[in-house]
Amino acid sequence: MEVKRTVPVKLDVPDERRDDLHTTIEQFNDAANHTVENGRNDDGYLILSKS
Repeated sequence: MEVKRTVPVKLDVPDERRDDLHTTIEQFNDAANHTVENGRNDDGYLILSKS
């Protein structure tokens, strides 16, 4: 049996780069939400093409 373990790692982000990190997180969330909202065609099947 394979056991997977998760190790939490805290990021040490300098104060002057925190806005950049938040921008990256927002862009990732927008992309993930777009994929979820548009990942099926009109028949309800998953769109599997990468284009």
